[in-house]
Amino acid sequence: MSVGESLQKGTGAARAGRRAEARSAFRAVLRRDPFNETALLWLAYLDEDPRASLAYIARALEGHRQSPRARAALRWARQRVTALSSRAAAPRRSPSPPPKSPPRRRGVRRGVVWMAALGATLLLTVLAVWALGLSAWASPPAVAAPVLVFPTPSPSATAVPSPTPTTTP
Repeated sequence: MSVGESLQKGTGAARAGRRAEARSAFRAVLRRDPFNETALLWLAYLDEDPRASLAYIARALEGHRQSPRARAALRWARQRVTALSSRAAAPRRSPSPPPKSPPRRRGVRRGVVWMAALGATLLLTVLAVWALGLSAWASPPAVAAPVLVFPTPSPSATAVPSPTPTTTP
Protein backbone atom coordinates (compact mmCIF):
# COMPACT_ATOMS: atom_id res chain seq x y z
CA MET A 1 0.00 0.00 0.00
CA SER A 2 1.38 3.44 -0.90
CA VAL A 3 1.78 6.40 1.43
CA GLY A 4 -1.22 8.17 -0.13
CA GLU A 5 -3.46 5.11 0.26
CA SER A 6 -2.38 4.64 3.87
CA LEU A 7 -3.12 8.31 4.56
CA GLN A 8 -6.60 7.99 3.02
CA LYS A 9 -7.26 4.81 4.96
CA GLY A 10 -6.11 6.44 8.23
CA THR A 11 -8.10 9.63 7.62
CA GLY A 12 -11.26 7.67 6.84
CA ALA A 13 -10.85 5.49 9.92
CA ALA A 14 -10.21 8.53 12.15
CA ARG A 15 -13.30 10.34 10.87
CA ALA A 16 -15.38 7.18 11.37
CA GLY A 17 -14.19 6.93 14.99
CA ARG A 18 -12.03 3.84 14.51
CA ARG A 19 -9.06 5.27 16.36
CA ALA A 20 -6.93 2.12 16.63
CA GLU A 21 -7.22 1.42 12.89
CA ALA A 22 -6.37 5.05 12.10
CA ARG A 23 -3.30 4.97 14.36
CA SER A 24 -1.96 1.83 12.71
CA ALA A 25 -2.46 3.32 9.22
CA PHE A 26 -0.64 6.55 10.18
CA ARG A 27 2.19 4.59 11.81
CA ALA A 28 2.57 2.62 8.58
CA VAL A 29 2.96 5.95 6.76
CA LEU A 30 5.64 7.06 9.24
CA ARG A 31 7.62 3.86 8.68
CA ARG A 32 7.98 4.90 5.03
CA ASP A 33 8.15 8.69 5.58
CA PRO A 34 9.25 9.53 9.17
CA PHE A 35 8.42 13.27 8.85
CA ASN A 36 5.07 13.00 7.05
CA GLU A 37 3.25 16.07 8.35
CA THR A 38 -0.29 14.78 7.82
CA ALA A 39 0.35 11.47 9.59
CA LEU A 40 2.12 13.17 12.50
CA LEU A 41 -0.63 15.76 12.98
CA TRP A 42 -3.34 13.09 12.84
CA LEU A 43 -1.48 11.00 15.42
CA ALA A 44 -1.18 14.10 17.62
CA TYR A 45 -4.95 14.57 17.34
CA LEU A 46 -5.73 10.91 18.03
CA ASP A 47 -3.46 10.53 21.06
CA GLU A 48 -5.25 11.03 24.37
CA ASP A 49 -2.09 12.16 26.18
CA PRO A 50 -1.44 15.88 25.53
CA ARG A 51 2.30 15.43 26.08
CA ALA A 52 2.47 12.72 23.42
CA SER A 53 0.56 15.05 21.09
CA LEU A 54 3.24 17.69 21.66
CA ALA A 55 5.93 15.14 20.79
CA TYR A 56 4.23 14.29 17.47
CA ILE A 57 3.85 17.98 16.64
CA ALA A 58 7.48 18.72 17.53
CA ARG A 59 8.53 15.97 15.12
CA ALA A 60 6.30 17.47 12.42
CA LEU A 61 7.92 20.88 13.01
CA GLU A 62 11.38 19.31 12.64
CA GLY A 63 10.55 18.38 9.08
CA HIS A 64 8.30 21.35 8.26
CA ARG A 65 9.46 24.40 10.24
CA GLN A 66 7.26 26.97 8.51
CA SER A 67 4.08 24.89 8.29
CA PRO A 68 1.04 26.90 9.44
CA ARG A 69 -0.87 23.66 10.14
CA ALA A 70 1.91 22.39 12.43
CA ARG A 71 2.08 25.76 14.25
CA ALA A 72 -1.70 25.78 14.75
CA ALA A 73 -1.50 22.21 16.04
CA LEU A 74 1.25 23.29 18.44
CA ARG A 75 -0.99 26.02 19.91
CA TRP A 76 -3.83 23.49 20.25
CA ALA A 77 -1.60 20.93 22.00
CA ARG A 78 -0.22 23.56 24.40
CA GLN A 79 -3.77 24.47 25.39
CA ARG A 80 -4.47 20.79 26.09
CA VAL A 81 -1.38 20.51 28.29
CA THR A 82 -2.35 23.69 30.18
CA ALA A 83 -5.89 22.41 30.68
CA LEU A 84 -4.56 19.07 31.90
CA SER A 85 -2.20 20.68 34.42
CA SER A 86 -4.90 23.04 35.70
CA ARG A 87 -7.25 20.08 36.16
CA ALA A 88 -4.52 18.18 37.99
CA ALA A 89 -3.77 21.19 40.22
CA ALA A 90 -7.43 21.76 41.11
CA PRO A 91 -8.58 19.82 44.15
CA ARG A 92 -10.80 16.91 43.30
CA ARG A 93 -14.25 16.94 44.79
CA SER A 94 -15.40 13.86 46.59
CA PRO A 95 -18.85 12.49 45.76
CA SER A 96 -20.09 13.08 49.31
CA PRO A 97 -19.45 16.17 51.38
CA PRO A 98 -16.86 15.76 54.10
CA PRO A 99 -18.14 15.32 57.65
CA LYS A 100 -18.47 18.60 59.49
CA SER A 101 -17.63 18.83 63.20
CA PRO A 102 -17.34 15.37 64.78
CA PRO A 103 -13.94 14.39 63.31
CA ARG A 104 -12.56 17.81 64.17
CA ARG A 105 -13.90 17.71 67.72
CA ARG A 106 -12.58 14.19 68.12
CA GLY A 107 -9.17 15.42 67.03
CA VAL A 108 -9.37 18.36 69.43
CA ARG A 109 -10.42 16.07 72.25
CA ARG A 110 -7.56 13.72 71.47
CA GLY A 111 -5.17 16.68 71.50
CA VAL A 112 -6.47 17.84 74.88
CA VAL A 113 -5.98 14.34 76.32
CA TRP A 114 -2.43 14.22 74.99
CA MET A 115 -1.66 17.65 76.43
CA ALA A 116 -3.09 16.65 79.84
CA ALA A 117 -1.02 13.45 79.85
CA LEU A 118 2.09 15.39 78.90
CA GLY A 119 1.43 17.97 81.63
CA ALA A 120 0.87 15.27 84.26
CA THR A 121 4.08 13.49 83.25
CA LEU A 122 6.01 16.74 83.42
CA LEU A 123 4.54 17.57 86.85
CA LEU A 124 5.44 14.12 88.22
CA THR A 125 8.95 14.46 86.86
CA VAL A 126 9.41 17.86 88.48
CA LEU A 127 8.08 16.57 91.81
CA ALA A 128 10.38 13.53 91.70
CA VAL A 129 13.40 15.69 90.94
CA TRP A 130 12.44 18.08 93.71
CA ALA A 131 11.97 15.30 96.26
CA LEU A 132 15.24 13.63 95.35
CA GLY A 133 16.95 16.98 95.23
CA LEU A 134 15.92 17.79 98.79
CA SER A 135 17.63 14.73 100.12
CA ALA A 136 20.70 15.36 98.00
CA TRP A 137 21.07 19.00 99.02
CA ALA A 138 20.05 18.59 102.65
CA SER A 139 22.73 19.27 105.25
CA PRO A 140 24.32 16.20 106.76
CA PRO A 141 22.74 15.00 109.97
CA ALA A 142 23.96 16.83 113.05
CA VAL A 143 26.57 14.87 114.96
CA ALA A 144 26.31 14.91 118.71
CA ALA A 145 29.20 16.37 120.61
CA PRO A 146 31.87 13.75 121.01
CA VAL A 147 31.91 12.04 124.31
CA LEU A 148 35.32 12.33 125.88
CA VAL A 149 36.33 9.24 127.70
CA PHE A 150 38.19 10.02 130.94
CA PRO A 151 38.74 7.66 133.75
CA THR A 152 36.21 8.24 136.46
CA PRO A 153 36.99 7.59 140.05
CA SER A 154 35.42 4.51 141.41
CA PRO A 155 34.22 4.41 144.99
CA SER A 156 36.97 3.21 147.27
CA ALA A 157 37.90 3.40 150.93
CA THR A 158 39.86 6.51 151.57
CA ALA A 159 41.40 8.19 154.54
CA VAL A 160 39.46 11.28 153.95
CA PRO A 161 36.34 11.38 155.97
CA SER A 162 33.22 11.77 153.96
CA PRO A 163 30.30 13.69 155.26
CA THR A 164 27.90 10.90 154.61
CA PRO A 165 28.34 7.34 155.51
CA THR A 166 28.99 5.16 152.54
CA THR A 167 29.25 1.49 152.55
CA THR A 168 32.29 -0.04 151.16
CA PRO A 169 32.36 -3.38 149.78
